[in-house]
Amino acid sequence: MKPTRKLISALAVFIALVVVAHSLGWTKSVESGVLLVSNKVAAALSAGSKTMGDIRYTIKHLRTLSRENKELRALVNKLQVENVRMKEVEAENRNLRKLLNFTRENPTYSFRGAQVVGKVLGYDPNPFLQYIILDVGSDEGIQEGMPVVTDRGLVGRISKVYAHTSKVLLITDPDSAVSGLLQTSRLTGIVRGRGANADLLMDYLPQHEKVAKGEIVITSGMGGEFPKNLIIGQVTEVIQKDYNVFQKAIVHPSVDFDRLETVVVITKFSPIPIENSQDNKGKNK
Repeated sequence: MKPTRKLISALAVFIALVVVAHSLGWTKSVESGVLLVSNKVAAALSAGSKTMGDIRYTIKHLRTLSRENKELRALVNKLQVENVRMKEVEAENRNLRKLLNFTRENPTYSFRGAQVVGKVLGYDPNPFLQYIILDVGSDEGIQEGMPVVTDRGLVGRISKVYAHTSKVLLITDPDSAVSGLLQTSRLTGIVRGRGANADLLMDYLPQHEKVAKGEIVITSGMGGEFPKNLIIGQVTEVIQKDYNVFQKAIVHPSVDFDRLETVVVITKFSPIPIENSQDNKGKNK
């Protein structure tokens, strides 16, 4: 018999045996095993398909979250910038309101507002040099000698004028000299600067008069260089020695020169006549 016929005959016999076994119930256990395996395979394939779907959804969701996160961060950065700007505007408005109140309290003065655009508070080779630069000059009506103030008190005077800027010699500069008046004792003296990071020195106070710590020093108006009653500072120490002709006082300035931003230039005021100031000075001797 040829191989092909033998194979066909064997296959026919196998099929017949399977049919007989199935009819007798002998293949149920095998069929159950096959069905169990096929069910598990189907379940695994279904679970795998679900897992792949979940992964695709998660990836898509993460991309959405990443985009929204970037948008939120950009919004937060924008709001932070706006918040900083609002704080600057609020601080500037507070300063301007204070200066406005000062101008209202002194209606006899003429004023010109100015911004501080430069500061020199001591540098080599002159560590005592003390001045600031303002954004107004001769084209805005500024002249040398004009007093410069804030709501807290006297800053200095215009020492140099250019077309659109001007230099202010601060009262802390050693070249500065202001006629001062002790508000309580009514004694007068000359208030001089002592350089960077140093308080002022009030000199030429009568030796045998009482000078107390805590007294407020204001401008006397003598000499006509400054209006009367501008605050200069407060006495923190009295230097009195019997062998000196005059006693002295250390005066802490009322103005914070490290935080100057907006100032006012007094362009016009009514000075005390020189003869009256000399008479007043004579009365205090």
